[in-house]
Amino acid sequence: MKSINFDHSYTEDAGHGFFKALGKSGFVLSENEVEHPGKQFCRFIMFKHGSGRVYLEFVRVGKGGEPIDKPGVSLRYTGPLKRYFGALKARKDIKAKYIHKNYAWKKDSKSALPGWNFLTFLSPKFKNIYLWFTEYEPHPTKKRVTPPPHPNTAHTIAGLELIVRGSDGPKLEKVFGKSLNGKDVSLGGIRLFIESGRSTKVAAVVIKCKSLERFKKLANIKSTILWRGQSAVLIKNPNPGMWNIVVVEE
Repeated sequence: MKSINFDHSYTEDAGHGFFKALGKSGFVLSENEVEHPGKQFCRFIMFKHGSGRVYLEFVRVGKGGEPIDKPGVSLRYTGPLKRYFGALKARKDIKAKYIHKNYAWKKDSKSALPGWNFLTFLSPKFKNIYLWFTEYEPHPTKKRVTPPPHPNTAHTIAGLELIVRGSDGPKLEKVFGKSLNGKDVSLGGIRLFIESGRSTKVAAVVIKCKSLERFKKLANIKSTILWRGQSAVLIKNPNPGMWNIVVVEE
């Protein structure tokens, strides 16, 4: 049975300052940088998830580039994305768009070359979250790298703390493809920790670590918070309107 899973989430990150600070907190930072149109330069923190990977993306917008005003959450469909797009086109309650972009888009954006496939939504849309699907075609020269172990013992993304305004619930269900009733919904093992609120937004990315004490030591963090009944570390994102990070022990 085909399903919808979490793939990655991005935050705008001025000067990659947040990204670099997380490196000093014991996360292994990606060496590569990917450029997207609009002078958006992306760096990554990767995590293992089952036999695959999930990741966080940090977007630095260059001078004169296209600004980002909300965090993004990319989903992944377990079957061919174009087939899923075909199914959505038959529905009247969703308006979607299918886009292909070559990995080498700066050199050749017209030829049909290997790249990303995106499924974006014209309707429904949300004021404080950008939701879309990503599909990765095999790269002609690069192999997918196994996520490295992080010295601070962080090892996977547990989920997203999602604040949902009541009227947005049915719209989100159309995108996620499942009921959001309850406070703990799974997207392929990545949880949506749902709370009610005045506006729909991603409040935090929740990361699991093997030792909270070791994480605190490497990150030079002395205080903890109580998150859903357990001790956790809160790392605030300095970029306005973007998600924070909550770290919990497995």
